[in-house]
Amino acid sequence: MTPYLGAAALGLVNYAADTGAANAYAVAPSPAIAAYGAGQMIVLKPAHANTGASTITVSGLSAAAIKMPDGSALPAGALATTGAFLLFYDGRTLSC
Repeated sequence: MTPYLGAAALGLVNYAADTGAANAYAVAPSPAIAAYGAGQMIVLKPAHANTGASTITVSGLSAAAIKMPDGSALPAGALATTGAFLLFYDGRTLSC
């Protein structure tokens, strides 16, 4: 994958292992990102299944809410440890 480089055409962050907890995910891709950017995409392979509303912290930045595409909170089990999820940052939240 290509790292997110601001206005890069792909805007895709390298995969990094989740080191967070259920509902509070954390990844530290290399190279690290300095800020979330609208249009940015992050690949998440959760270490724990979610049990409800969830957040993700990327590169030690503030936690961003993970939402369903319609803006609603994630239902329990939406993020399973058996999958990898492409999250899209719209400028406020990450949608899967």
